[in-house]
Amino acid sequence: MYPNGSACYGGNIEHTGLSMAREWETGTMEQLIATPVSAPELIIGKLAPYFCIGVLDLILCICVGQFVFNVPLRGSLWLLTPLAMLFLFGALSFDMLLSIITKMSLSCGGFTSRMLA
Repeated sequence: MYPNGSACYGGNIEHTGLSMAREWETGTMEQLIATPVSAPELIIGKLAPYFCIGVLDLILCICVGQFVFNVPLRGSLWLLTPLAMLFLFGALSFDMLLSIITKMSLSCGGFTSRMLA
């Protein structure tokens, strides 16, 4: 497998929690809560763009690894893709949970960087 897969996902995962924490800090989360959007819809709406960017990062890392650096992909691409997506969804959800609990971008970023290391 490719070394340091967190290089592809690391920044993407941290931005997810920071976006939600900034909503709490700036006071716009109260405005979002007052809208007719339900809580699951709000969380899915916050996670979806970062998940799509993460999938694009996965594709980019695999293509660059294989075609630019000639690193062979050993194993099944059909198994790697859903497992990487599962990892990405879990990491994004965990970071979102941390940002909801802490409600501060400074502590949320610190937790995430320690968990990825």
